[in-house]
Amino acid sequence: MNNDRNRRRDIMNCMLRLVVEQGIQNTPMSQLAKEAGVAAGTIYHHFPSKEFLINELYLDSKEAFGKAIMVNFTQDKSYREKFEIVARNIYDFYVDHEINFLFSEQISRSTLITAENRRLGELNYMPILEFLELGIKLKELRSMEVELMAQLIYSNISAALHLHLSDCLIMTEERLKTVIASSWDGIKYKL
Repeated sequence: MNNDRNRRRDIMNCMLRLVVEQGIQNTPMSQLAKEAGVAAGTIYHHFPSKEFLINELYLDSKEAFGKAIMVNFTQDKSYREKFEIVARNIYDFYVDHEINFLFSEQISRSTLITAENRRLGELNYMPILEFLELGIKLKELRSMEVELMAQLIYSNISAALHLHLSDCLIMTEERLKTVIASSWDGIKYKL
């Protein structure tokens, strides 16, 4: 049973790498079988279709991201300090899991992801959305749709990640703090 799980994980990791390197449409299942070192039948034993496999990768990526964004989140900090922790967690997760970031960027608007799996994937973000809603109620954050607010925050961090990963700009600690402060300034409550 453990070998079966490991083989399934190996196939998923191989597909993730191939999709990031070549794109979804340019990654045939025959190449996946060859690169993963398994028979096509083994892949289809675990995943009924390429679309099913892509959806599994999507859910797996969203779950890992969801767990990472609330790490070191403690109640003994100010709201802004908690915000900075969450923003830093997003950045650190994707720096440590570059392949997940590149996959997420590629798959975010793909029609291959089912509506049900999009909904399931979004459940992983509930803690952050609830945190933003709390900030609005506490008048720490300006009043706006939390989904829009989350996208604004993510866009700033994503831009920093693109610069870092493309080696266009070394993302020093000071620069990252500036990115996070810019995100905060864009959503904080203004008297």
